[in-house]
Amino acid sequence: FYPPIDEPSIGNKNIDLSRRQERKHIFQGKTFVFLNAKQHKKLSSAVVFGGGEARLIMEENEEEDSFFSAPGTCVVDTGVTNTQILIPDSQKKWIHSIVDMLQRYKIIV
Repeated sequence: FYPPIDEPSIGNKNIDLSRRQERKHIFQGKTFVFLNAKQHKKLSSAVVFGGGEARLIMEENEEEDSFFSAPGTCVVDTGVTNTQILIPDSQKKWIHSIVDMLQRYKIIV
């Protein structure tokens, strides 16, 4: 049994949900940085099962700025404009500073 795909961006394309060995290594050498606990809880297992590392960083000064722009580091968008996620203003400011830094280095658009 395969559950119906409820993701509009995928559409009705042919999707292979079978077990494939290469999926265990798809994120190998990558570190996914989550800036809020809700996203980390929801997505970290997929990263780990794909061979990557999932880090939750919620406070300024836990890492140097260079960590966020290092090769193999993927900063997950927090969606701070989403009103359903309650983030303190001080943390929003810190998140915006990280996004601004990544945009300056042309790492994200």
